[in-house]
Amino acid sequence: MEYKSFLTLIMTYKKLSEEISELYDIGVDLLEGKYKILEKVEDMLNEAMKISYGEKGLDWVSWFIFENDYGQKDWSKAAPLYSEDGKLIKEAGEAFRDAYSKMGKMISTNTFQFKNSEDAEEFAEYLMDYIGIPEDEIEGHNLDEIMNEGKKPTIKVSVSYAKEAGEARYGAHDENGNPICYSYESLWEYLEANHKSK
Repeated sequence: MEYKSFLTLIMTYKKLSEEISELYDIGVDLLEGKYKILEKVEDMLNEAMKISYGEKGLDWVSWFIFENDYGQKDWSKAAPLYSEDGKLIKEAGEAFRDAYSKMGKMISTNTFQFKNSEDAEEFAEYLMDYIGIPEDEIEGHNLDEIMNEGKKPTIKVSVSYAKEAGEARYGAHDENGNPICYSYESLWEYLEANHKSK
């Protein structure tokens, strides 16, 4: 897809989405009522992206729009965790927090405190199994380490897996650690290079 067409599609969706939200605020329901116009507009955008870039490409477009706020998200506000290969796992301030918010709290960039040892152990297993952080990079990853003389159970991840809040950074990186999908043009370039339908 030519960049101009790609940009027109996404910018048109953005503009319509904003206008439909404004109408909703004054009582005109084009989101959830009988006339779900935004849903139809989104279907058209999704179909165009799937034709050009497949399902995985569409996933990146959706991430750019909804998670990265059209490239406007300030990723420096919260401390994220990174996997062993340098890829962003999830921002601690949002999606990643869901894994431990009901069980405990984040007390520093790489340290999490829990109400009980079972929750701490469950979170450590999540870090190892789902995120892929090696066991030896997690302090307090088993009940013997967690049970420390009545103190609140704490899990600490090696600092090599954490970045400080306030650092300039992007929401996604390629396998070499280079930022990707941070602007309309960089999203288009990434899709063209990696997901273009043949």
